[in-house]
Amino acid sequence: MGPTLELSRFLGFICLLVTYVGGPALAKDKGVRPVVGVIKEVKGAPDVLRDPTPAVTTELKQRSKNQGFAIVLYKKKYWEAFPLKSGLKIYYGDVLSSGRTSKMVLELIDGFKIVMAKDTRVRLTPRFVEDQSGSGSTWLNLLGGKVRAYLLGNRKETRTGFRSRSMVLGVRGTDFVFSVKDKKSQLITIEGDVAARPVSEKEAETFESIAEAYVEKKENQDVISQKIEELKDTQVAEPVSVKRGQKVEVREPAEGGDSPDPAEKALEPFAVAPAESQDLETVKDITEDIQELKADQNDQSLDKLIEDRRLDEPSQDFLAQFKTFSFRIGLENISSDGEGYLIESGGVSLGVEYRPFKYGFASLSFTSGDYKVSINDNNNMEYLTESYDKLMLSIGARYVIWDSLSVGLALSYLGGHQFIFRDPQQKVILVDFDSTTLTRLQLAYNFWQDAEVFLSMGGSNRAARLESIESPQGGDSQHGSRKVDFETGFFRIGLGWAY
Repeated sequence: MGPTLELSRFLGFICLLVTYVGGPALAKDKGVRPVVGVIKEVKGAPDVLRDPTPAVTTELKQRSKNQGFAIVLYKKKYWEAFPLKSGLKIYYGDVLSSGRTSKMVLELIDGFKIVMAKDTRVRLTPRFVEDQSGSGSTWLNLLGGKVRAYLLGNRKETRTGFRSRSMVLGVRGTDFVFSVKDKKSQLITIEGDVAARPVSEKEAETFESIAEAYVEKKENQDVISQKIEELKDTQVAEPVSVKRGQKVEVREPAEGGDSPDPAEKALEPFAVAPAESQDLETVKDITEDIQELKADQNDQSLDKLIEDRRLDEPSQDFLAQFKTFSFRIGLENISSDGEGYLIESGGVSLGVEYRPFKYGFASLSFTSGDYKVSINDNNNMEYLTESYDKLMLSIGARYVIWDSLSVGLALSYLGGHQFIFRDPQQKVILVDFDSTTLTRLQLAYNFWQDAEVFLSMGGSNRAARLESIESPQGGDSQHGSRKVDFETGFFRIGLGWAY
């Protein structure tokens, strides 16, 4: 018994050495493959697929009957499909499949919890080469569907990386949703920071061939080593940081090498952008009714992110406040009061407001109207200049308080203008206003589709030259000129249409 026992221990050591050092593709029996995780929760009837074969044999049918597994056709191979249940150990090479009505939670040995949505498949393999997106020894390859992954506790070092055919993720203490749908991979970070990089078509094909060789045990070690070297050469893209509330997405490369030269094919654009609330709503169904999330106190983090994102986004019902242009028509009044004179001008105003970004705007308006003058409350004047035209240029800052209401503060340039009137003593008076800058407050309310009502008011101090001249019958001689300081008030109300 002694020599036999020692020989068994030696052979066991060699098997483990082959698995970890000599190359995972050499491991022939799934019993010697390392355990990478355990099933923690099951909803419905998900499966684990193991040991694919190219054809259904009599021996396979008999084992299926004896061991209670189904035979499933997946990717032109026949797999042994075992029903998943809580406590089941998961090994390298396993393909987890949730099906149309099932969900599951997998806990990996490094502390990651993986929540698999319906219609999702993942494959777990060793990390054949070290990747620049993050350290680790395990790949969770998302073949289709969507998963939510979060790290338990405050662990910083992880052994798991995530990848699809078009994206590779390296993570450090985080919570995120990773999905593959409609030939597009998408990452949304809920908490923490994820390093993501795009995958070229050649890298995707090389990794796929290595993973298949490992799972199906169809290549020798020399071939695997050569492919691993090829994989090292294809990992060229630098990772980008995707932080809380951000997303990145990229199209999946075509399967089968449709490109004439995959090595030369350019990577898809890979830009980080804010995740919109509708993006987050589409992934919320992953974690509904998952008890592990509640136990880990992670069930509220996605809802909190959705709430924060909605505060930063325009409502789909009130988009006028966030459109670039607003064309406006209104009624305007400018009154200037000083030394017993009350000079008013008012009329119809046409304008356009330009909003190049969320918190700023500029506007240009044209007003045509009439003058009105009272001297010591006496309104009996004859106006020799009956109407006026003027332009107003404004620049300011604005803030959207609610989806439908914004408040703005602007500086407005009002050019100089002049007019002539005859007072009750039959004196002809020329009024020549200087240009001025108004400070005005503006409110805009989006009440229906792209329509809005606006109110603007403000004021300034401005000077005018008042000059008494004789009537046309009396000649052109001047009788005197003086400067008067006026307090000027501005008011405008009207309707706008955003575009």
